[in-house]
Amino acid sequence: MSIDFSNQNLRNRSFQGQNLDEANFSNGDIRGCNFNYASLRGANFQGVKAGQNIKDLLLVLLLVIIVVIVGFHAIFQMIFSIITRTPEDPLWGFALALFISLGISGMILPITYDLNTYFNILSQTSIWKRIITSLSAGASGALMGFYYGGTAAGGENAQVAIFSAFVAAIVMSGGSFYLIKGIFPIGINTITTISAYGFTFLLLAKAAVYLSTSNLIPGIVLGLLSVLSIKLTFTCLTILFQKILTYRTTSFCGADLTNAIFDNAQISNSDFTGAKGCIPVLNHF
Repeated sequence: MSIDFSNQNLRNRSFQGQNLDEANFSNGDIRGCNFNYASLRGANFQGVKAGQNIKDLLLVLLLVIIVVIVGFHAIFQMIFSIITRTPEDPLWGFALALFISLGISGMILPITYDLNTYFNILSQTSIWKRIITSLSAGASGALMGFYYGGTAAGGENAQVAIFSAFVAAIVMSGGSFYLIKGIFPIGINTITTISAYGFTFLLLAKAAVYLSTSNLIPGIVLGLLSVLSIKLTFTCLTILFQKILTYRTTSFCGADLTNAIFDNAQISNSDFTGAKGCIPVLNHF
């Protein structure tokens, strides 16, 4: 006997892994529901409202705005403090450390994402995927901790800034490894995107300096790297938009939707990653 959920408000309920073959969800509100790895063979989703609650979307957008303001301020304050440094400068070590941290924070995730898109080298649950994300998050945490820890100490105590960077890196890396779903990864991806933009800006600025002083080889090399970095920055934006639009959305990841019915269903932004069977093509994320 099929289960009847028709015309019900089921928002944010979890049906993960359940056997719901031929269940009737018609004309129900299933926004935010978790159907991951459920068996939904022949289930009826006619006329359902799926996707994301407007409150959840507004919440995540507010988080992104706050992180953008905080992250952009910190990263570009540091960039402008080292942009003119040269290897002969006493602070060149700091400039190099910032450059490397920005590269790890901003580039490692989009590189992995693009490689996975073309070669499918990592599964959704791969431990390596979590390690890579943690590495990026740790670099992001180090950047934030160094700037705001140093600022809190009056900008004159390097030991406090370094200690703050270390603590923030551990917290962000650990949090990113274990909190792989929800709102935390969106904050991490926001900082990653800002770092990618900052890294690209730094590459372009250095390339322009070399080219303007007739140092053609390093200028051309950095210019070419800038083009790649621009592409990866857009990849970061793609990842961020995906996470925003799928935050607490209706999720059918890994579900069996064979012969499921979605006639007249509102399923924009629903997540069908890894689902099999009757997957609405226009809304497949």
